[in-house]
Amino acid sequence: SVSGATISVADPHKTAYYNNSKISNGYFIDRDFQVGSTAFVIGQCMLSYEMDSASIDTRLGLVDASERMILTTRTDKLINSGDVGFRSDKQVHREPRDGTAAGNHTSDYLIPTATLTTEDLVEGNEPVGMLAVRDTFARIFGHELTPEWFATLNLAGQDPDDPTRYTVQTTYGKFSYPYSIVGFTIPGYYVGPILKYGEEGEVVGPTEGKPGYIGNKSSFVMYQSPFGQLKKHTINFHEEVQAQITIEEGGGSAADVLEGQTESESGAFGEDYTDITQEKFETVQYEDWLKGRLMDDYGDWQFTDTQFKAYFRPWNKDYITGKDLIEAGYPIPGVDLDV
Repeated sequence: SVSGATISVADPHKTAYYNNSKISNGYFIDRDFQVGSTAFVIGQCMLSYEMDSASIDTRLGLVDASERMILTTRTDKLINSGDVGFRSDKQVHREPRDGTAAGNHTSDYLIPTATLTTEDLVEGNEPVGMLAVRDTFARIFGHELTPEWFATLNLAGQDPDDPTRYTVQTTYGKFSYPYSIVGFTIPGYYVGPILKYGEEGEVVGPTEGKPGYIGNKSSFVMYQSPFGQLKKHTINFHEEVQAQITIEEGGGSAADVLEGQTESESGAFGEDYTDITQEKFETVQYEDWLKGRLMDDYGDWQFTDTQFKAYFRPWNKDYITGKDLIEAGYPIPGVDLDV
């Protein structure tokens, strides 16, 4: 089954909100994307709305809030939280925490460091993280974060009737929501994809020891809603950083960087943003069928490492079964699935 696809909601307004998480515009404070780097993001439904309700998520069969946004460089598989291979730091404490493991894996979870919404600004709310976001904003833009600032910008998906909000068009109507305002800082325990530059400023691609180095290739942010939707956002971090550098070194401001993303071919930060829920569902169905077929055909087979041991198999205990290989995710020797 597809992780997180166990419940549905009747409220179309809530459904459309949770099912359309997205980074709309972003600014890299340090002009990079690695451990310790901070990004300022304006987006859609990017709140840690159930970050302290892991037990509730588990009881309802939901993807934990800390695992709903994933960054991956993998192109061989549509990634959701069940495919990452490990839990978030909130679920299982990680070591080391000094940044040395960054890039060791091709996927990891992205968790907002601080979040608020434009509705908080309008109503004067002070959620946890408000001060950090305000301080980050002032450092970037040189003035206070206010609702009126949004009226000066051309942002992705902006509601023409209220510039502090964005619109989502669905099959059951058009809805308007407050933007999320988010600060991301890549933590020291992070092990996933990073943008690594060499001593002479050249971008470094993946290596055997660091397969998570993004290089100049695209990577993918996977957004999982609590109700089973899976969205795939294609982002070339190197190109985004270079575009920011070009604008700023040409005399442009941070606001110009955000607007440049809106005016780009994709109309927002990054490139394609697509719903792959059905594609993932069909992939899982096929993988379940294939696993069952392989188990039927090869589950009882015994595999060993030498011809001698194979010949004396009645006495040889040094083997594994096809079932062992299949359950561990390894291929069956001699079976070509691409034929």
